[in-house]
Amino acid sequence: AGAGAYALMGKHRTEAVVNELQDNLLESIDKHLDNPSLMRSQLRDLEREYPERIAQVQSDLAEIRHEIRKLEQDVAVSERVFVLADQDLERLGTQVASQVPTKAGAQLVSVRLDGEVYTPDSAHTQLQRVRATRSAYAGRVPDARHDLGYLEKQAARLEELLTKLQGELVSSIQGLRWVDKPKKLKINTL
Repeated sequence: AGAGAYALMGKHRTEAVVNELQDNLLESIDKHLDNPSLMRSQLRDLEREYPERIAQVQSDLAEIRHEIRKLEQDVAVSERVFVLADQDLERLGTQVASQVPTKAGAQLVSVRLDGEVYTPDSAHTQLQRVRATRSAYAGRVPDARHDLGYLEKQAARLEELLTKLQGELVSSIQGLRWVDKPKKLKINTL
């Protein structure tokens, strides 16, 4: 339709018709606005507020992303410590089992663990410490993964909000330009 009008009426007449339609549209909008100057003022206020709001959301998003990276690192460390403690328990358990006397009535006086000599009680304490470490780090992994899921959802919501705010800023700037556009002279041609 646009190319046909251009071909039929020519460049200047087509531009005049477009300008007339645009002016009629602006007049219609102005008639429906209670206070066009108030709308301009509100749009200008929004134009000033949006960068601050966008900056705040970007800051919050950066902070959450930082927390996500820290939690991912915590998960990796916890998983590694769990594996190492598991290996230590297996190794120490094998060492203790190889030193348990097989004769009836014989008791352990000392236990050698990783080259260190321990009393049976201190060897037991050492094994309990490794078990406690293993348990503590085993519990951290699900907690950290739960927190990661929560933070990832929060980051997604902030990314959506950021996109929305950036779009609204562009719209308000375009709206302000549109409302502030001076009325063009109407061209009456054939």
